[in-house]
Amino acid sequence: MQDAKIRVNHRELLSASIAQLGVSSTDSLSAMISIDKLDKVGIEGVSAELGEKFGPEVARNASTWLSGISELDTPEVLKPLFDAFSDSLRYDPTLVRGMGYYTGTIFEIEHPGSSSSIGGGGRYDGMVGKWLGTDVPAVGISLGIERIVDLVAAPELETPGLVLLVSDEQSIEHALQVQESLLGSWRVRLDRKPKNVKALLGELSQQGFSHFAFLPDSGELDIKPIA
Repeated sequence: MQDAKIRVNHRELLSASIAQLGVSSTDSLSAMISIDKLDKVGIEGVSAELGEKFGPEVARNASTWLSGISELDTPEVLKPLFDAFSDSLRYDPTLVRGMGYYTGTIFEIEHPGSSSSIGGGGRYDGMVGKWLGTDVPAVGISLGIERIVDLVAAPELETPGLVLLVSDEQSIEHALQVQESLLGSWRVRLDRKPKNVKALLGELSQQGFSHFAFLPDSGELDIKPIA
């Protein structure tokens, strides 16, 4: 996992950048939702969406800002982290993280072998206090265990990879029983059946999975190769 990098940002820095675009603090969250689409729609797409929401001046400011982010220095508030873990971190001023309760540093773990982040989290000073009545500084992280296992195990396993697609109506207990019965002959991953099956299979193929099947309610599996 030496190729993994941690993208780091700070919610206060992100809010300040959005304010400099000409977006009010009350609309900051809406702007974050648009900026979070940068990987999917690019600079032009994000700028256009911000323009639709907040006007052409904001769109122009956003285009200028996003075009120059690769030249930005690490901000002072994040330098202690980068001094300690410089080889593992990458400053990303557009990193959003969707949760509204983050109050400080936010981060996501990326790996070139995965099309999605393999972990993420951030600081949320106010959330614990909602239950305790006293603010408690806290940092949380979640890990994508299946994605990490795929990255670690895939190069060493000779058994073919099978994705078992499970619909919302089917029980997880049944899915786990079928998965267990296949282990040994297959490396089996359970995944929720999405609306766009083709897109999911494309991602999984890049991760080393060669076959897929829809979980049947009974009877034998119809295992098919991922084209």
